[in-house]
Amino acid sequence: MLVRRPRIVIHIAQSIDARISTRLGLSKWEQLVASSAPDAVKLWGRVLREINPDVLLAGSETLLVGKSRQSTRHSRNEKRSHDFLPQEIVEAVRRRKNWSGWQAVVDSKGRVRWGIRERTFWGKDWHPLALVSDGTPSNYLSMLQQKMIPYLVSGSDRIDLGQSLTKLHTKLGVDSVVCLGGGRLNGALLRAGLFHELSIVLVPMIFGGEYTPTSFDAAELKFEEMPTFLRLISTEGQEDGSIWLRYSRKD
Repeated sequence: MLVRRPRIVIHIAQSIDARISTRLGLSKWEQLVASSAPDAVKLWGRVLREINPDVLLAGSETLLVGKSRQSTRHSRNEKRSHDFLPQEIVEAVRRRKNWSGWQAVVDSKGRVRWGIRERTFWGKDWHPLALVSDGTPSNYLSMLQQKMIPYLVSGSDRIDLGQSLTKLHTKLGVDSVVCLGGGRLNGALLRAGLFHELSIVLVPMIFGGEYTPTSFDAAELKFEEMPTFLRLISTEGQEDGSIWLRYSRKD
């Protein structure tokens, strides 16, 4: 049976040695990029506008960077949870009425403390959408319902990314997704073969370091497994030395 999913583009701003942050945090990384490679910042936003995705996808770690992490006692679900998709919100986002699309976050542990609305990426409004699992704490799901934040349920203890992406297409009419990481989510999409295109804004900096976050934090390949091969689509250089690289996945 043919499984219908949206087109997935992994979009990354990284250093020459594939670092996507510093050990001092994401804000320090953003300061360095803005001061040393301003064209990369402009290019980052331009790429997103050209792709014009229905969904911006991120891991919970990305939203938690620089924020306090509360240790909250959660109650576990006793039975299978159901998707929460208020029809008026779904229709408003589908028509892009006051919304640019969905800001979806993989958050099976229920750690992100959403505001009612999230203003992200070049001043546009993206409606929050949580991707959760059967094991996501029930009081966290109740909080999302109170704030009228939709969520999709897939997987048992961990989120089934393939099923989540299928639901994005079948239940929300999503045709295009841009994944903005971080490294763990990128790595999970890589190992599951769930992305179609890789978009990299290469920033002329080198960090090094054993524990500095990288673009793809994935499980090691087994002896018999092969790497994912790519086909170059295009390159575009900037005056400050930044380069936009686009690749498609070879199937």
